[in-house]
Amino acid sequence: AGGVIREKTPILYLLHVHLNKRKKKKKKKNNNNNNNYYYYYYYYYYYYYYYYYYYYYYHYYYYYMTATFEDENKSCQSTEHHLTACQAIR
Repeated sequence: AGGVIREKTPILYLLHVHLNKRKKKKKKKNNNNNNNYYYYYYYYYYYYYYYYYYYYYYHYYYYYMTATFEDENKSCQSTEHHLTACQAIR
């Protein structure tokens, strides 16, 4: 699962570089407004991605333990999202 972060991180870095280049191209009059907007947009996207990743990781771990200690049929037939986690274990 750790490889997912390493693969996605360069995309976020390139987005950061791209936004920085756009900042430099802006006129000085617009620097105060636009720089803050792109700055917060980048970090909002960055932390949202990692929050979603860790949520899915612990969610997957919880149903991994559920499928391990409980009856396999009960834990894998609840919803489609849980079913995918159980299928990955097999």
